[in-house]
Amino acid sequence: MEALKRFDEEFKRINYNEISSKNIVKYIFIFVGMLMVIFPPTEVIFVIGTWEFLSVPVIVHLKNVLYTTQGKQRTPVYSVLRITPADRKTYIYIRLKYLLSFLGKLCIPCIILQMLGLLMSGFTVTGLIYSLIYLLAIFISYAIIGYGDIIISTK
Repeated sequence: MEALKRFDEEFKRINYNEISSKNIVKYIFIFVGMLMVIFPPTEVIFVIGTWEFLSVPVIVHLKNVLYTTQGKQRTPVYSVLRITPADRKTYIYIRLKYLLSFLGKLCIPCIILQMLGLLMSGFTVTGLIYSLIYLLAIFISYAIIGYGDIIISTK
């Protein structure tokens, strides 16, 4: 497990320019998605827009840790690691840990901004429950999609 973490640190160092350019896009979409979270999820456009704007950072984050560019071709990192002693189960565990850590860091500000939006528009218990279920559904869907992407990248 430690060897895989060391590989990830070295991988980030070597691919710094590629990862940095993708992180700019990731943070732009996080900013817009966070602004959309402030509005109560009563309008369909805000529900779909928030899901879309916050899904891009999750996908970009996963692509940064699951795939690498060799020449001009995208290659799963797992195929590069086949020559190392890291097994598939450990690889999936570490990548899932990265995903859940990222989702946790994204979820806390979203909840805070959602509560701020509720306070500005008139706080109700029903609105609070609806908003929390809405955010929970969004982040559970991201976790499921991310887990599927991790599994697919190991095939």
